[in-house]
Amino acid sequence: MTASRRFGVFVIAFAIAYSAVYIVAMHLNFALFRYHPAIGEFAFGPDKPREGGPVMYWYGWIATAAICALAVAAIAATLPDQLTRRLPATLAWVAPLAAMVTAGGLMAHFLLR
Repeated sequence: MTASRRFGVFVIAFAIAYSAVYIVAMHLNFALFRYHPAIGEFAFGPDKPREGGPVMYWYGWIATAAICALAVAAIAATLPDQLTRRLPATLAWVAPLAAMVTAGGLMAHFLLR
């Protein structure tokens, strides 16, 4: 497999894995770390808001999704060529689009309860 073909597989696998892991991390609050903007503090794992104000999980969800997607994409890039040829390039934009629709549906579900 050529380097450009491996990179294409890596990119497609990363896009798919990142989208899926981000939705799961957001829904189940698997944040690698959290940030308390009012007191300027980072800490590992999920936590409740402190006296200083709200807690931000978004950065932690992004980091969790990026690390997991990097691992999945690295594995996918090392797979044999006959397996990766079956991976259509359209998944690189269909999977993130489906993740956005799913995230929007989850947010609407929680907001409209």
